[in-house]
Amino acid sequence: MNDRGIRVTPRLGLVILLRLVAGLGLTACDDATVAPLVSAGATTCATGTALLGTPPLALSAITGWVPLGNLNPVAHTFPTDHQYLYYSTGGPSTAIPVVAPTTLWVTRAKLSLYSTGVGDYSVEFQPCLEVKGELGHLSVLLAKIADRLGPFNQNCQTYSPNPGLTVTQCSTVNGAVKVEAGEQIATVGTAATSIALDFSLWDKRAAPLAFANPARWQTSSDGFDRFHVVPASDYFAEPAKSLIAAKLGAYNGAIIRSVPPPGGTIAADSSGVQGHWFLPGVSTYPESQHLAIARDNVNPNLYAFSIGTSQPGFTGGSFPFSPQVSGTNLHPAMVTPTSGIVCYQPTNGSVLLLQAITTTQVRLEVRPGVGTCASNTPYAFVAGKTTDYAR
Repeated sequence: MNDRGIRVTPRLGLVILLRLVAGLGLTACDDATVAPLVSAGATTCATGTALLGTPPLALSAITGWVPLGNLNPVAHTFPTDHQYLYYSTGGPSTAIPVVAPTTLWVTRAKLSLYSTGVGDYSVEFQPCLEVKGELGHLSVLLAKIADRLGPFNQNCQTYSPNPGLTVTQCSTVNGAVKVEAGEQIATVGTAATSIALDFSLWDKRAAPLAFANPARWQTSSDGFDRFHVVPASDYFAEPAKSLIAAKLGAYNGAIIRSVPPPGGTIAADSSGVQGHWFLPGVSTYPESQHLAIARDNVNPNLYAFSIGTSQPGFTGGSFPFSPQVSGTNLHPAMVTPTSGIVCYQPTNGSVLLLQAITTTQVRLEVRPGVGTCASNTPYAFVAGKTTDYAR
């Protein structure tokens, strides 16, 4: 650590961590945090959702607070389960403090090292026993947090969120480091991994989200899983809640979300072909091989095809479109097995052909930069250019 008591950056810990990883196998994640939390003084959550009071970044530093459900294939082919707090650093290496949004207990920290040669931290925390949060893409952890949790030598794993990138991640042991509301935890702005703070929140008291195929999603015995993802922005008390709402929308603040729920959602599965689609026989994660047909998280009146790497001759991408009640760009809720092949003409200059084979199977062909739906009639799939996905 330096003379101000701040933990060294991830890059400086690279050699140490890789040596630790070499001697460790992939272990099951230890989520036994309740006992240390209770011992440290954590209690049952207060009724309601007004549990947080101070934004983790100063609102003046945030250019846009992005709702849940962002589509960013191929690493985030599915609606993203965390909000993004984009910040303006004022320069390439300006450190911005990250503070505790309420009195809370930091229960675990993680160190992620990327094959690009950079790294960052994340911290898990609980303000009370039924709600859990995580702050990700931190540049530096303060020593008062890191030293209490110990070395990053637990639950080590290496994974690839998208082709060409691998991530090695290790965590600390579980603990319960109490931090007062507004007290600094970390900084962002100096790690070359992101220009946004990831903010995740789970509430085991919330009604479980509905998915077309629940078996595709892992449940957790502690209730902190994809079924209980909630928008962190909804959990602030006034006046912070209204001030945050004025920033909920596009990353640069250019568009503010005006459709409820303001904090977004990941519950994309609905009627027709809306929602998550999986390449058969492939695990849910990494999600880079799959497909989502979902609402835009900033303007939910728009939709997008979020396409992974499984389309022949295509490396993935997002294809936004404005849904219609008939013809081209037919609303995904209206697509059924009787619709035949439906043509979509996204705003970024490609043509997509989609067919609901059954209520649980769709076929997709992507024709990048080939003109319009009108110029592709009659609609027919090209052999070897399609991919089938299942619920």
